[in-house]
Amino acid sequence: MGNSTGQRIQTLDGFRALAILLVTAFHFTITFTAPRDPLSHIPVTSPFSGFLPFEYGWIGVELFFVISGFVILMTLRKSAGILDFARRRIARIWPPLIVAATLTAIIVRIIGPQDWHTMPQDYVASLLLLDPKFMAIAAPDLPVKWVDPVYWSLAVEIRFYAVAAAIYAVSREAFIRNWLIWQAAVAFAALIIGTEGMGGLIITVVGMPKYLPYFTFGICCYEIWSQGSERRWALAGATLPALLVLEASLFHADTRSPLVLVVANTAIFSLFVLFLRGSSTLAIFSSRPMLLIGQTSYSFYLIHDFIGVSLIRLFVIAGAPLLVAVPIVYGICLAAAVAMFRSIEMRGKDLVMRWTDRLTRPQLVRNL
Repeated sequence: MGNSTGQRIQTLDGFRALAILLVTAFHFTITFTAPRDPLSHIPVTSPFSGFLPFEYGWIGVELFFVISGFVILMTLRKSAGILDFARRRIARIWPPLIVAATLTAIIVRIIGPQDWHTMPQDYVASLLLLDPKFMAIAAPDLPVKWVDPVYWSLAVEIRFYAVAAAIYAVSREAFIRNWLIWQAAVAFAALIIGTEGMGGLIITVVGMPKYLPYFTFGICCYEIWSQGSERRWALAGATLPALLVLEASLFHADTRSPLVLVVANTAIFSLFVLFLRGSSTLAIFSSRPMLLIGQTSYSFYLIHDFIGVSLIRLFVIAGAPLLVAVPIVYGICLAAAVAMFRSIEMRGKDLVMRWTDRLTRPQLVRNL
């Protein structure tokens, strides 16, 4: 169970494929159509309105967060130090982000709706992953929005990386124990203080109480899978984030269906339980189509939303049914994602790693 066989990691790529398929289905068929979107950026009533797998496709982001928890602990274990970990994350995140944000700003300016057009401050804030919600508090006179709204999850990821690196720097050997203490403290603080006021803002920014349990579950899964020295802590600790998520699904679901949220989150956790058990029922996630989509999922995620929806909008305005426009645009986005993965993600990562090699010299990271 602990050996890093290609087949096992391929399953994670298959999970990424499932996540991006869910998210794109939500954005392409639900988010920007009537009745959900009052502005009808895609000027048609969606035939998928009420279809639960698409209506709740946004939960694919939560699946991405579990995968990130798994991968980030793996990256921390492999890194020579915190600086090495930081450069690995920079190499992974920013080259595709810079290209995608630039393409999105240009293409949306040409074919997208007026309210999606990018201003210079939007572009800068998006590249720095500064959340507009928090920017509005720090600089209320400077209106800022994302170049593409999907970047919100990258801002959450970056905060997770920072917290994980800080806790890992305290003690590599006791990371799981310390992380679970952090998870419990955040959950308790959110329960007592809530998310309103300055205290709530600090908890939201640093603790991310809504999303932290997904990262925690992924972290515990990696420790179990790798048969790490803290796997007993991880086995016990994995139940904590699962319970927190299910409790939030049942009692803090807003207008969403608690039952659907419980089922969806249980499905996410069950996928990882099956993964840890090496179940053959997950073979479909190692199929070639799923691996292709999974490997390119980050680039796909970055370009699918405003660019993809703008293209669907053009097709619909030209008279194409949504059922025709969506698969065409999906094929376009997948081809673009493959090209970005090969030319930007892979090459950009290699370039950044070469440029920052000096940061991993033993004398710089020995004590980090």
